[in-house]
Amino acid sequence: MEILMDALPIMHKHSDIKDLMEMTIRFASTLYGRCSDEYYAVARAWEKVCVFNDIFPQGRDISDCDYSLDAPYQVCLEDNGFDMCLQGAGTTDNITWTIIGSNSTNFNMSGTQIGNSTQSNNCVQITSMPIYPYYPRTITVDGYWTSTGFRFQRRLKIIDCGEKDFPTCEEYYGLKPSTSSLDNVQNNNFKLPQKVIVYDLLGKIIFNGNYHDYQPSSINYNGILIVVLTDKSGEVIDVKKSLFIN
Repeated sequence: MEILMDALPIMHKHSDIKDLMEMTIRFASTLYGRCSDEYYAVARAWEKVCVFNDIFPQGRDISDCDYSLDAPYQVCLEDNGFDMCLQGAGTTDNITWTIIGSNSTNFNMSGTQIGNSTQSNNCVQITSMPIYPYYPRTITVDGYWTSTGFRFQRRLKIIDCGEKDFPTCEEYYGLKPSTSSLDNVQNNNFKLPQKVIVYDLLGKIIFNGNYHDYQPSSINYNGILIVVLTDKSGEVIDVKKSLFIN
């Protein structure tokens, strides 16, 4: 359904069913990779309704992919990382792994990292992830196998698996009332904040220190920042947006 909804806005009044088929297959390739299960599922679905394509001409499976991507489709922000491996590729081959999405340069990866890309073998480890002001967030991990020219991708969703510590997109932008537990800090479970981390809207850390050392007037920034309060164990107890004018 996601692939179909992405493809529909690109259609015009002269588009036909074949145009829609080609566009959904193109989106499946872009989002999930040429050799992904999703790519072939879309192609097979069109075959089932007699809209044939070059991937499975007249219903014949001609899949020539010898590689598979061992990677999650969804991770918890609390895990602060994940692993991906291209199965079937030699362990010594050079693969360029690239994070595509908001705040991509603040993901830390194994291998030789420059910006949002790293050079590694057939496996890469994301060792830490940036904090976003709301969840879920979606990123794309792109892989390019240098020696073969083979490219693959995985679209991955990062979700808040805790007790709704962070708002949703709708709550963050005020489109619906927040149900985040962070809006209810005046309750019997309130914990004394020990640490403050301040992020800009792209997830860059502006301040990271003790609660008693935190002075908003000393932060040289003009605009909206995300202020995260944690207890002594590092558990988030409050998140709020604040306007800084200094």
